[in-house]
Amino acid sequence: MVKQNFFEINDKESASYLTKLKHLTYIQPFLIEACTISQAAQITNVQEHQMQYFVNKMLKLGLMEIEREEKRQGKP
Repeated sequence: MVKQNFFEINDKESASYLTKLKHLTYIQPFLIEACTISQAAQITNVQEHQMQYFVNKMLKLGLMEIEREEKRQGKP
């Protein structure tokens, strides 16, 4: 059985964010399964820095949570 997570949106800014089709493009890859920003950028055919911007915005609005963090190769 597929686990389904639901949450209620109680503020206007978050609700307004989700009404814009452009923004749904950026959240869509994360609704399918957990993925990295690089993977999400590749799925949506956008540049990584664009995806990073929108992920940061969605995190700030409480629309997503970080499941885990992976160190980038070549970074201490």
